[in-house]
Amino acid sequence: MEKITLAMVGAGGFARTYLNALWGNMNPEGYDLVGIIDPYASNSTLYAEIVARGIPIYNTLEEFYQEHTAQLVCIVSPVYVHMEQIRTALAHGSHVLCEKPLTVFAEDVAKLEEEARNAGLFLGVGFQWSFSRRVRALKQDILDGRLGKPVAFKTFISWMRSDAYYSKWHGHMYAPDGSLLLDSIISNATAHYLHFGLFLLGDRMDTARMPSRIKASLYRAKDISTFDTCSVKCVFEDDVTHSLYLTHSADRDRYLTIEMTFEKAVATILMDYGETDGHLRVTFEDGSMIDYDSVGERDVTVEKLSDMMEACRHPENGIPCHAATTLPFSNVCNSLFAEVPIQPFPAEMVYHSEGYNPGQYVHGLYTQLMDCFLQDKSPYELGYSWAVPDTEYELKLPEENAKRLREVLL
Repeated sequence: MEKITLAMVGAGGFARTYLNALWGNMNPEGYDLVGIIDPYASNSTLYAEIVARGIPIYNTLEEFYQEHTAQLVCIVSPVYVHMEQIRTALAHGSHVLCEKPLTVFAEDVAKLEEEARNAGLFLGVGFQWSFSRRVRALKQDILDGRLGKPVAFKTFISWMRSDAYYSKWHGHMYAPDGSLLLDSIISNATAHYLHFGLFLLGDRMDTARMPSRIKASLYRAKDISTFDTCSVKCVFEDDVTHSLYLTHSADRDRYLTIEMTFEKAVATILMDYGETDGHLRVTFEDGSMIDYDSVGERDVTVEKLSDMMEACRHPENGIPCHAATTLPFSNVCNSLFAEVPIQPFPAEMVYHSEGYNPGQYVHGLYTQLMDCFLQDKSPYELGYSWAVPDTEYELKLPEENAKRLREVLL
């Protein structure tokens, strides 16, 4: 097996998941970690391990490339520095695996895809369910027509987020350096699940489908400049729908509930904190079932690292999630900021909890958003007093959305 030289941009945060996967779950004969790039590496809980393993640490990619090269660079840093870091890695001949979201602007996703292709390099994006063997098995069954045509997908997530989560750049329009960031619950924290539905609807294993219309409303209870709660329905030309009911401000947690209806079957994922197993299951009209196993965090980081390393060895095999695969996701997120106003929850509904995850929450929101999911209707359609009419619009091209965002926000 060819040993792949690997550099990691990031040592804390989600980069720790990468490092733990490399050190705990992957064959050490398959890679050589030749550098960590992070000016704050000493703050990482893995710093002592990095030093003990003798891995060189650099402040910037430019400093790293003065002394080393790498076949694969993993970028696990805040989104507002992704673009520069990706271009630096590509310019030095490295394949890239970058964590989501790839960029702030969808039009830049297409530019980076072209730059990687022209350089003969892969630019993978870490939407891990697109690398998941279980998800890809389901997608192959969809492509083969085994489940019939897609009809409607819907997702409900309630992740309580504390004030501490929003203390730096999460939930804000602008990054610490003043650049546009557009961080929100759907563009970052729960990004996997918007992309998941778009990916499953793609017409090949490495594509995702672009919606034609969007119907959405956005809300906030936190002290942030974007939104922490949303109702978003993606509508496609054949009237297939992909709906998401997401919140960080409900009064209880629920990790994930997904239901996907097809002509011949229903696929579900139920994942809660210790209560459900997170298996991806399909039940057919005759009662028969396929259990694709858990889609949780058990193997996905290993799978995306393995796929990227294998692509370095055998580029003819390709990867399931590259930059262009994520363009529909990025365009939907950009369009929400360009088209949909953000509505604060009424002050009388918002309370501050000092207990679990101290922060601002909304009385009754969990039950109401769960009802939205069950009926696949927006808060306004169900008549909640706090809800505003949904904004409905045709999804514009990425460059049109980017132009409007730049005009309004920059």
